[in-house]
Amino acid sequence: MKELHDIEQMLRDSRLPDSDFSKNRSEAWRRLIDAQRRRRKTRLLFSVSPWVWALASLVLVLLCLMLMLWLR
Repeated sequence: MKELHDIEQMLRDSRLPDSDFSKNRSEAWRRLIDAQRRRRKTRLLFSVSPWVWALASLVLVLLCLMLMLWLR
């Protein structure tokens, strides 16, 4: 997390240490994106596709409706 914050701060300040600015900037962006991906992968429950969530909620609604009709 500290590495991600440092990279974001370096990009905001636009003070890159070496003279090859385009290479350093693209490398910093690549490291920032990789750090964000790693952070996102830690949340396993939320990494499920939105289609799976939609299908699961539809199945749950149908089960509840069937249960309500059966108990009536």
